[in-house]
Parts: sequence; C-alpha cells; structure tokens
Amino acid sequence: MTLAQAPRDLRIVFVGTGSGLYRSNAEGTGWNRVAMNGKDLMTMAISSANPSRWLVVDGQGRVYTSEDGGATWRK
Repeated sequence: MTLAQAPRDLRIVFVGTGSGLYRSNAEGTGWNRVAMNGKDLMTMAISSANPSRWLVVDGQGRVYTSEDGGATWRK
C-alpha cells in the first residue's frame, strides 16, 4: 500500500492498494476507486511542481505515469 496527498489541497488524499488507486476528498473519511483497477500498487508520487503529473509502481515493478491527474495512464 502507498499513500500520497495532493500538493495544493491537503484535504485530497490518494491511496494505492492491492486493488487499485483510491481518492478521498475529505482527509480520508470516504474513498472512491479512481484508477488502476486490480493493480497491486506499491509506490506513488505526485509532482509538487506539476500536480497533474503522477507516477505509480506496481508489485511487479511496472511503472505507470499520468500527465492529467490520474485520468489516463501510460505504462
């Protein structure tokens, strides 16, 4: 499991789990799956210079990047 906060809005939290990427808009009080369904996510980073740029690594060592805040992903 991995955890990251949105650099410009600390109420927004993301968690990567064994079943995908989840987002909370309320400091972790409620969660919605937003991406990477079924992927075992181990590491996640959100760029502080460009919060639309994300990087995640799954349990197999595959790297995925997003340039649009997690809406779409490239391997």
